[in-house]
Amino acid sequence: MTDPVSLGLGAGGRVAVVGPSGSGRSTLAAVLLRFLDPASGSVVLGGVPETSMALDDVRRLTGLVDDDPHVFATTLVENVRLARPGADDDEVEAALRRARLGPWLDSLPEGLHTWLGEGHAQVSGGEQARIAIARSLLAEQPVLVLDEPAAHLDHATAVALADELLTGPRARSVVWITHGDVGLDLVDGLVDLGEGPPVDPFVQQDHGPSGGTT
Repeated sequence: MTDPVSLGLGAGGRVAVVGPSGSGRSTLAAVLLRFLDPASGSVVLGGVPETSMALDDVRRLTGLVDDDPHVFATTLVENVRLARPGADDDEVEAALRRARLGPWLDSLPEGLHTWLGEGHAQVSGGEQARIAIARSLLAEQPVLVLDEPAAHLDHATAVALADELLTGPRARSVVWITHGDVGLDLVDGLVDLGEGPPVDPFVQQDHGPSGGTT
């Protein structure tokens, strides 16, 4: 991104980030997760600059679902339980059903304990995306960054997942990064990286810790 961006997100806030290819949407996600450090400015999480935090602490507080999630050659339950190793089978199943994978789960020969990957049950791009979303739901990190979460989903499923992730109890802050229009009617504010000029902070609530980029 060559133009400055200022984004403030209060606890429980939802913001969409849009813009054409090459505008810096995925770069912003990488900076928020501290895969990259900003060339200038700072990312502040809960009042603490991310550059002063251990990487494990940043990732413990901020989750990412991108458009190319990985599915490991193990059982479905273990693929999801990576997000919270202490979760029981009922919690994993609930996360999968919230991610709109209920019918697929019911069709698997061994249910949660079906092996995935080469030589086992095959997983489509849309199913991979929803497994990653189930992980994020199970992890319950206070900040969730979704980078093109609907890229491999049909429109009806994308709309249902947007409703699941962007409405209801505001237990976490959500950054919804997309090139489409699904979910844009459900957020508190929108940043268009294609417009160029700085964007003033626009979402700020007075409860709990907040995160933001400057």
